[in-house]
Amino acid sequence: MKANLDPKVAKEWEAQGEKKVLPTATRVIESNNQRPLVFSLPRGPYTDVVQAFPLVNEKGDLMTDWPLQASFPLFFRNLLYTVGRVDDAVQTVTVQPGEPMVLRPDAGVTALEVTAPGGAKTGLKRDQRPDFVFGDTDQVGVYHYRAEKDGSGRSFAVNLLDPGESDIEPREEIRIGSDRVVTGEERPQPREVWKWVLLLAAGLLATEWLVYNRRISV
Repeated sequence: MKANLDPKVAKEWEAQGEKKVLPTATRVIESNNQRPLVFSLPRGPYTDVVQAFPLVNEKGDLMTDWPLQASFPLFFRNLLYTVGRVDDAVQTVTVQPGEPMVLRPDAGVTALEVTAPGGAKTGLKRDQRPDFVFGDTDQVGVYHYRAEKDGSGRSFAVNLLDPGESDIEPREEIRIGSDRVVTGEERPQPREVWKWVLLLAAGLLATEWLVYNRRISV
């Protein structure tokens, strides 16, 4: 699908003798008659998202009920995370050894320096790619990368080969053999009966000793 160019702008370009080819647009949201309402356009290493309809008019009234739908905040959240290069601070950015890591720094960054856990440094160039791809992830540990432009940096982790070994989140229940342990469940404490057995044995020995002494005295 090609994005339609404004007729006035097209005439100005034709008058100037310029011929420009618009990049291919990707439809994100379209109407019933297949007209693009929201679409994305590549612009070098960047991606522009265009919304072709207003949400409110000049009086501040809603022009559509989309802001009242549950898909509205979800759409803009995904937009910020994907196009705005926003990372979730709660979710740890990890990959397994050998898997490439896609790095998304702030806009305008053209070069990165990645420091491996062992201290080895690797330089990355953006060129015409929208993201940086780092593939030297054979070593397990925490990697740090910073922008050569302003020195700002972030980190990501290369996790263990077995996801189960790295998943240390508390469980609500675990199984050890045939035993099932549930968090928050009170387990009866085993009674220590050895003390009573020892006391009974001591009593029997004392009784036997008294009987033996009486026989001797008689």
